[in-house]
Amino acid sequence: MRTFCAVAVSLSICIAPTAALPARSGSDIRTDVVSNKNAPPVYGDRSLESLNTYIRANPNRADGYYRRARYFSHQEMRDKAIQDCTAAIRLDPTYGEAYILRAEMNVLLANADKAVPDVDKAIALYPKWTYALGERARLKRQLEDYVGAISDAKAALSLDPRDCRTIGELAAAYDAIGDHKKALDVASTNLTITQDDSPNALSFAYHDRGWFFAHAYQFSQAELDLRNALLHRKNDAQALHYLAIVYAMQNDLKRAQETSQQAGTLERFPPRGYRFRAEMYRAAGEWQRAIENYNRSTSMEPNYGPGFWQRGIAKMGLGDWEGAKKDFATALARNPKSAVALSYLAVVEDALDDPKESQQNLDELVKYGKNGAIVYVNRARIELHHGHFVDALKHCNQAIQQDAYLPDAYATRAIVLDCGRHAAQAKSDREKAVQLSWHEWKKPLPVSKESAAFLTAELPALTNIPLGPISPTEMSFNDQHLTIQQRWILASSDLFTDCMFEKPRTKDRMEILPVFMQSPSNIRIVKHLLKEWHIQDRPSLDKVLASISTGPATRGQFAAFRTRVSKMSPSELESYRQDPLNFVEATRADIVLKFGNKLGKNDVDAFDYVRYIGLCRLAVCAGLLSETEFWPKVRPIAHKLQASYNSWQDMAFAFAIGRMFFFSGASKDQKDFDDSVVLLLGRSDSPWHQLAWNTPGI
Repeated sequence: MRTFCAVAVSLSICIAPTAALPARSGSDIRTDVVSNKNAPPVYGDRSLESLNTYIRANPNRADGYYRRARYFSHQEMRDKAIQDCTAAIRLDPTYGEAYILRAEMNVLLANADKAVPDVDKAIALYPKWTYALGERARLKRQLEDYVGAISDAKAALSLDPRDCRTIGELAAAYDAIGDHKKALDVASTNLTITQDDSPNALSFAYHDRGWFFAHAYQFSQAELDLRNALLHRKNDAQALHYLAIVYAMQNDLKRAQETSQQAGTLERFPPRGYRFRAEMYRAAGEWQRAIENYNRSTSMEPNYGPGFWQRGIAKMGLGDWEGAKKDFATALARNPKSAVALSYLAVVEDALDDPKESQQNLDELVKYGKNGAIVYVNRARIELHHGHFVDALKHCNQAIQQDAYLPDAYATRAIVLDCGRHAAQAKSDREKAVQLSWHEWKKPLPVSKESAAFLTAELPALTNIPLGPISPTEMSFNDQHLTIQQRWILASSDLFTDCMFEKPRTKDRMEILPVFMQSPSNIRIVKHLLKEWHIQDRPSLDKVLASISTGPATRGQFAAFRTRVSKMSPSELESYRQDPLNFVEATRADIVLKFGNKLGKNDVDAFDYVRYIGLCRLAVCAGLLSETEFWPKVRPIAHKLQASYNSWQDMAFAFAIGRMFFFSGASKDQKDFDDSVVLLLGRSDSPWHQLAWNTPGI
């Protein structure tokens, strides 16, 4: 599996060139001390001996420690670089460059919590310092805060529109969120600005744009730009690494390996070289080879978080979900706000039958705001596992809208469409995924066995199931202390709660649930069910109940669809059905057309009323409502329900249509629901047989 939109971020992180000490002038920037003739040049003689000599001669000068810190940073000696930056700041608390460099080193050591305050301090000292704003943009991009990165990059460019390094950061942030057109436009602007600059600057500009072309699958243009980068700087290892991945994306593994080998001879930083080579193999679907190279890079640079989640994806390709889980957890330890790592962790936890942890991680993702396209794909994978096909399709569409070149999105949507028996559209998506270099996993993630093949059979003929004679001697309620009205209210919610629990049933008897299902096993099930409704406490319960009772929400949507489809011609309706993006709406339209005229004036109100009563019943079991609170809360809703329909059959039919409309067809527990309907309507020991629909006093 490939996720190059996310991979682009991580690769750009590790290869960003170290910027020269920025020129600083004006009242906002303090006077530089570089004019001291005894100070060793920053980009000349970099020997540690000369730097030590200068510091011994000038122990109270901050610039000496800063320069030695830069030397240590080039040698990948990050802890020592941080120590010298701290010494420089202690001597001169206004030394902006020292704050920036210390932040860069802390990011590479997975200390983001220390990096952010340092960059903020530098900007507070010098608000119009373009370099500092650009560095904060880079830091935010590394931490997957792409919206923040774009904002800071734009702020920097408002001060200096020709700052090539910040222009590159802006392009990289756009590329990371899947907006490849903007990334290419910005990168092209950078090339125009750098035409008169040094060969090194041109090389960086070309290989950046070449990489963005690769993400947009414009391989010929990508190769042209990367070769132009090499013309301006023959030892540009980064351009060669990119070129190797481009060849791998085109399934030319032999050429990719040759180019990667050439890049390796020029690479100054071995961990980065192994990461690029691993990415090349992952692009080719060579999962085991990718893992072998990730092993080398992570052993050399254990604090680099993206290396772990990239390896985790490769392990998923081999079906090693336990290993993948460990890698995603390690990546999160390095960057707790990595939405990519967190979404993948949720996927493997769900595959390993740990839905509680998976859901907690999905809930955590909501706090991160706008997510990358791969995050939406991972949410879709989890929805597929649980048979929530409508939500899975929605998330796939969101991913494709955000990044039209993400193969994972098309491959996952193909599975959803297959489940819905949209074979032609599924085939088209699968072909698109392969075209975008999709590689199958050795062990696919589990998908619900329930089919989302909607409307392939008629609903049970609910109105044709005769009610048996009501015999008081057959009543089998568990709690005889209830009034007949209270029993009626509970019976009305059985359609909602019955299919959720394991109950012993025989051909001779139907076991009725306890009033509030308060057994240890049921309480665990109930709390999980409520969590699916985002109900954790009393305020969240009240919010959900209000949303159901003030609509009725489902009826409003049902009526809107009926109005919409009634205005469509047959050809318009067929065209609407065939569009994969209208998958959910087209299915609902079919339901309205098929069953709408069979409903009475109250449409599908039963679906909202019954759910309201059923949720309150679950809330009592979970301890969110007391039994004393329960009865006055549900009685008005029960009264509306009874007044809206003429019989248990009418109510059940309306509920079933509303339920089908809500789920856009069959749901994951459709069989359990159908069984419940048949039993409640057909069995003589059912509470629906033992209680008259028009029971007074409801």
